[in-house]
Amino acid sequence: MASRLGIINLALQNVGAARVGAVEDSELSVEANQSYDTIRDVELRANAWGFASKRVNVAAHSVAPAFDFLKAYPLPVDCLRVLFPVRQNLDWRIENHEGAVSILTNQDSSPLRLRYISRASEALFDPLFTLMLGCALGWQIAERVTQSNSKRDAMRQRYTDIRREARRLNAFERVPDKSPVDEWLTGLQTGQFAGVDWGEQ
Repeated sequence: MASRLGIINLALQNVGAARVGAVEDSELSVEANQSYDTIRDVELRANAWGFASKRVNVAAHSVAPAFDFLKAYPLPVDCLRVLFPVRQNLDWRIENHEGAVSILTNQDSSPLRLRYISRASEALFDPLFTLMLGCALGWQIAERVTQSNSKRDAMRQRYTDIRREARRLNAFERVPDKSPVDEWLTGLQTGQFAGVDWGEQ
């Protein structure tokens, strides 16, 4: 099971530094810890990771948008990326509303069904994601430790290789979303428009 300290130790090992028993034990581990939250969130947001995907029902904000949209739905506090529904004519817009990042929409049925990538806890991390995050942190601190551009570049290449494999396996475990159905094409294919008078062209 992954942990914040464990991932920081992976980063330290990747650059040839000693492991620590606590984040505060070395100047380098403190530096890695300072970068941790940002790098973790970037890597989670960058892909539709299965372990970080969540489904929730979101209640509408009590204050409606000033114009163009009927309702605003504040995003959950742990939301890093919205996974939009596979649907034609989707009118969702993500904007700041009443001090909170929200989905603005004309969808009138509340609550709003939402799928999103969450700020998942380390206990949920896939092992390859854990390795990838350790490499990303190692890449961040590599030059300071080694004073070597080649070491930093090697760390970046290792990160790239592990990220590719992590994304490949994640893609295998996901059932592909269906493509949105075009109502006009469906009407043509099923004969729903048979007998429609299109007028002069």
